[in-house]
Amino acid sequence: MGEMIETLQNLMNKFNEKAEKDEEFKNYWKDKERSIQISFIDNQDYSFHLRDAKLKDLKPEKINNPDIIITTDTETFNALVEKRMGAMKAYALKKVRIKASLEDIMAIRKFL
Repeated sequence: MGEMIETLQNLMNKFNEKAEKDEEFKNYWKDKERSIQISFIDNQDYSFHLRDAKLKDLKPEKINNPDIIITTDTETFNALVEKRMGAMKAYALKKVRIKASLEDIMAIRKFL
């Protein structure tokens, strides 16, 4: 669990740093408020929130009625993080499933 929560926290920090430095990026995200859950089929669930163009409140737990649910396995997730696999390929091969509005799916794609 410790390694995955560290990986997720690093990704959140990267997002937050980009939002601080890139005005266009920040403006895109600033009015969006979402609850997000990542469910690892071979590990556990993690949740966090997008609010004020920042990702925060990372917890190793499920949440009720998240706006976005991303389901994958740790190997695929790590391949995406390390850029060994593209997001569209993972999605096309059904190694990543995303339950969200079309707008949110497109926004996630923008970040990946």
